Amino acid sequence: MIGHTAPVWSVGFSPGGRRLVSASVDGSARVWSVAQPELPVQLGPTLDGAGSSVFSATFTPDGRRAVTAGADGTIRIWTLPTTVLAGHTGRVIAPSIAAGRMLTGGAEGTLLLWSSTDQAAPALLASTTTARRARIDQIALSPDGRLAAAATSASTVQIWPIDDAGRFGASTTVRVDTLDQQRVSFAPAATHTGDQLMLTGDRDDSFALWRVAPDGAATRVGAPLVHGSAGTWATAAAWSPDGRRLVTTGVDGVLTLWDVADPAHPRKLGIGEADPRRAINALAWAGDVVASGGDGGLVQLWRVESDGLSLLATRHQAGGGTVRTVDFADDGHRLITAGDGQTMVVWDTADPAEPRQWGEPLGAPGAGRWYAAVLPDGDAVAVGGDRGALTVVVLDPAYADTRIDDASPPLTDAEREHFGIR
Repeated sequence: MIGHTAPVWSVGFSPGGRRLVSASVDGSARVWSVAQPELPVQLGPTLDGAGSSVFSATFTPDGRRAVTAGADGTIRIWTLPTTVLAGHTGRVIAPSIAAGRMLTGGAEGTLLLWSSTDQAAPALLASTTTARRARIDQIALSPDGRLAAAATSASTVQIWPIDDAGRFGASTTVRVDTLDQQRVSFAPAATHTGDQLMLTGDRDDSFALWRVAPDGAATRVGAPLVHGSAGTWATAAAWSPDGRRLVTTGVDGVLTLWDVADPAHPRKLGIGEADPRRAINALAWAGDVVASGGDGGLVQLWRVESDGLSLLATRHQAGGGTVRTVDFADDGHRLITAGDGQTMVVWDTADPAEPRQWGEPLGAPGAGRWYAAVLPDGDAVAVGGDRGALTVVVLDPAYADTRIDDASPPLTDAEREHFGIR
């Protein structure tokens, strides 16, 4: 576990043993996920401010706080987020959220379904695994929350119906002709027949459309959506808010716009061209604006036209690592980007031609990857990462005020008099 810059004097496990807190003479303490002990990862920012050596660190019995003590003679109590979610051991890819539910998937082949009614503290409803525990590369939850799908390393997409109580039913598996680019997503609205429209990878240079019945049975429709020139890896896709159009992208840095109002006869409308030296890995669509994220920290905003896309702005995520996910909040007024280096950045995109970074990047620098998805009200982000890391980051300042109030002891009479509080 690399992070401290001087000898470590104390370590302590959380109740349940999935987190570890360490204290060092470098003047800091750090909290780690050890859900996968051979691949620990730091959770959240470093706990510093002691100004001198920290000799001891431990968790409180409820696991909600860490207590440190050091050479300056001060005992510090750190309030930790209650939203570090357990259940995965491998890399956790971007969660999928719909209808008060959140689906998460890990490289170990486990899918977890959560109730996201309390967005700051999702509650586990059910779990299942892929066939032969194949690695999960992407997941999707239908807009009504009644179907879950997972694209796996076995070149399959596995689909589960979900009942009212949040339990997984028997799965259906479809085979897709892909080697590397395992992709799956649902359209934002059901078809007029009540089926869901699903997008998957189809060969590594194209995508396929499927109709999925409520029981998970899938039927392929239409011709493949071939992205770019033959042999160009197609890496990501995003649906328009009404589900009638798609934008796809790949390692060529090109965006392709499709009309899929009639899924049996998809039509290519046009393209948008960016830097061909930078692969694009992630897309999101809000209103008439598409966001893309790619290699080298590349973040771009595009205007959707009738016959293609026009580039509005180019920015770079701090640290320059690959951007793995992009997702809009507040009807497109904010953008969340996340990727390599355990970094997540919030952008003000109210004016998509002049996006501005909000504050400092969130997260702890490191070698891990982060994948983020915005919860429905836009004030919280579900973040998955390497080594089983899964947490919810609340962006609402009022939530931070509440946590501070809850963690602070009542003022004494002398303190109330000193501050003029009656």
